[in-house]
Amino acid sequence: MPISPPASPAEFGPDDLYPGLSAEFERALDQEDIDRFAEVSGDFNPLHIDPAYANQSNYQDTLVHGAFQVGMASALIGMHLPGRNVLLGGVSAKFLAPLHVPSTVRVSGEITAWNRANLSGQLRVTLFRLPDMAPVSEISMAFTLHCNNHRNETYEKPRDLSVSSPRQTVLVTGASGGVGSFLATRLSEHYEIVATHRSNSLPNSLLSNRSVHPVKVDFNDSDDLTRLRNLVLATPLSGIVHCAWPSAPQGGLMAVNPTTLANQLSAGSRQLIDLAHLLEKSKRTSDGGRLILIGSIYGRQSPKINLGAYSLGKDLMESTARLLAPELAAKNITVNVIAPSMIEIGMNKHTDQRSVLREKSQIPMGRLCTLEDVHNAVSFLLSPESEFISGQVMGLTGARI
Repeated sequence: MPISPPASPAEFGPDDLYPGLSAEFERALDQEDIDRFAEVSGDFNPLHIDPAYANQSNYQDTLVHGAFQVGMASALIGMHLPGRNVLLGGVSAKFLAPLHVPSTVRVSGEITAWNRANLSGQLRVTLFRLPDMAPVSEISMAFTLHCNNHRNETYEKPRDLSVSSPRQTVLVTGASGGVGSFLATRLSEHYEIVATHRSNSLPNSLLSNRSVHPVKVDFNDSDDLTRLRNLVLATPLSGIVHCAWPSAPQGGLMAVNPTTLANQLSAGSRQLIDLAHLLEKSKRTSDGGRLILIGSIYGRQSPKINLGAYSLGKDLMESTARLLAPELAAKNITVNVIAPSMIEIGMNKHTDQRSVLREKSQIPMGRLCTLEDVHNAVSFLLSPESEFISGQVMGLTGARI
């Protein structure tokens, strides 16, 4: 028999939700449950309700309806996370393995995206068969929150992100990294920020920033890209500032692992094309759009032999930007690369002092590039004053040749 539902649904509000928040419940399913669902839904397919028929099939048992599994995901979003105030906006389901009757399942859900400004988000639900915890289905659910009059007195009215809003929206990728988190923080002074991260969570300073809306995204995962696309589709994006990168593997090209090389080349090409499609299809502002890619001097200008795959990927980024720029120009979208020299953060955070001094000695201005230098360049390229600049690489090199 099914486990009893909670006495009342959970009630998460706008300020309670964040990517990574999760909930789960377990439920035992028997043939009586499946028969009741068939009666309510009208789906009397014998593979679900006729044990004799199912026994002659490849599955040898009756199976739980796919729609029943979606219904259990609906129970999670409506009763557990976010609960009472949720309104379902869309569902996408994948069925990974047949779920036989009887079975016991664990229904696990995780918030993968939350936009506090327009009260919309994404929940990923996975059904696991017990006791072996084999996944049987994955269900992605877009949702919004509604609040009754009592709750509206509690919550601050979200900012309007329409075209007429004085605060436009910028998507910052890689916001858990050093450069990305700094840019997301500084740009949030003037923009609403959709901040993506992959494995590492965002710094607390961003999570507590009401102008920053975290989204967990792996740019190699098509489902994650679909969720991100759905989230920003109706949002008037001013631009995308792309900081995400799959690390900087040590070693030359002759020693690089094929998978590592493929990841670096994908980061410098396919992922940028995906972002260009995202910006093209979003509800852009009247100024068009800005695609700003954070490259490196170690790409085309000064490639490093001991960072061969990284240098090759960043070099490819520049070529991709130059090719995308004329394609997007007719839609008033500019594409540019910012290529800073060494910054003492991220992969350079633990560089020994001798190497830092050697790097400074090659820069005529006598200092390293700073995060503020990068922010200033990004701010300019986001501004209307840069509307005729596209397909270019802006080197932050301190006059280094």
